[in-house]
Amino acid sequence: MTVKKKSTREDVLHMVVHDMKGPLAVVMANLDLLQTRRLSRGNRALLGIASRECETLHRMIQDLLETGRMKRGETELNLSMVDLGGFLCAFCEKVAPMAAERSVRLELRHECTAGPIALDAHLLERMLFNLVLNALRHARENGRIVIGTEDGSGEPAVKLYVSDDGPGIAEKDRQRIFELYHRGESPERNRERNDGLEGGPGRDRYGSGSGIGLAFCRLAAERHGGRIGVESVPGRGSTFVVHLPTGLVPSGSGLFD
Repeated sequence: MTVKKKSTREDVLHMVVHDMKGPLAVVMANLDLLQTRRLSRGNRALLGIASRECETLHRMIQDLLETGRMKRGETELNLSMVDLGGFLCAFCEKVAPMAAERSVRLELRHECTAGPIALDAHLLERMLFNLVLNALRHARENGRIVIGTEDGSGEPAVKLYVSDDGPGIAEKDRQRIFELYHRGESPERNRERNDGLEGGPGRDRYGSGSGIGLAFCRLAAERHGGRIGVESVPGRGSTFVVHLPTGLVPSGSGLFD
């Protein structure tokens, strides 16, 4: 007799989120089809917004599903040799339009001296995207986000960081923000709520998080054998630092087969 395993709330959520992919794919396909039609400038702008929001939702779904797989230990890394300088240059070109939309300047500082290292490039890009999206939620209008690398401090690792010039992170949230579904409050956000400004002018589509992105980043860093942390000073911004080991070997190399 086969005993059926009782589904947990997390299992049910995973199934529901997975089932969301189908309808969303249909919506995205139809939006792509509309892009080929002759539209007024205003309607084309609205269509662009709808398409970008669907892409954001699609990334959130993928992150949530991948987060569940990493928590269960079901994710296999696809390690390849990555030149961080070239990788970060290409990444900054991809996210530059998002920063420009908010009038935020992107700055790249590649200072680590290590050559190419073995990383899962797909996971690395998604981790960086989530860190930049988080920074955009908090960076000041006409502010700056810095994406950079440094050598590890006395350890065989490189440090990859993303800094913003926002209001900082409340001390009580600096560890909990990496928990799944936890949404931290910045000191500035708390003041706005107390002053009755919640949802006021200046809030845009980067203004609230899902509580998924930073949890994904933590699991992706740990899956590489690394770690992530945050340094923050109230009123002076936050810096998320990912420590990635340099001693991994490419998948399929046969060294550990």
